[in-house]
Amino acid sequence: MTKSKKEQEEVLQDELKEEEVVEEEIKEPCEDKEEPPKEDWENKYLRLAADFMNYKKRSEKERQDTHVYANERLLSSLLEVLDSFDRAISQGQDEEDPTLKGMVLIKKQLWTALNNAGLEEIQSLGTYFDPEFHDAFMLDDTAQMESGRITEVYEKGYIFHKKVLRHAKVKVAE
Repeated sequence: MTKSKKEQEEVLQDELKEEEVVEEEIKEPCEDKEEPPKEDWENKYLRLAADFMNYKKRSEKERQDTHVYANERLLSSLLEVLDSFDRAISQGQDEEDPTLKGMVLIKKQLWTALNNAGLEEIQSLGTYFDPEFHDAFMLDDTAQMESGRITEVYEKGYIFHKKVLRHAKVKVAE
C-alpha cells in the first residue's frame, strides 16, 4: 500500500504550489484592513507612558513607606524603656546621686536617637483633649482648669512620622 514515486512527487508538487500561493498572499498588502490613524497610536503611547510613570511613583512611595514604618514595632517596645527611665528618675530623691545622673544622661541619649529617627512626643498637659492623640483615662472635677483641658498625663503619647504610635493617657477637666 505504498505510493509510487510518481504519486509522491505529485503530492509534493501540489504542496509547493499551495505554499507559494500562501506566500504571495502574505506579501501582498492587505487592502481590506485600514491602519488606525497616527493620532490613535500616539494617544495609546501617551496613556501607556503615563500609566508607567504612575506605577513608578506608586512603587517608590510604597517602598519609602515600608522603609519608614519598618521599625515601628521596635520603637513601640523602646517606648516602654523610656517610660521605665521616667519612672526611675522620678523616684530619685537626691539629684547629686551619680546613678540618677547616669540614668538621666542615658535617657537623654536614647531620646535623642529616637527623635532623630522621627519620634515626637505629643504635648498634652494644659491643651484641649483631642481624641486623635489622647485617651481620656479619668475626668477631673476641678474649677482651676477650663472644661475639656488636660489636667494630668498618666502616660505620654508619641507620634512617628505623622502617625500616632501611642495615644497619651490623660485626665481631662469636666
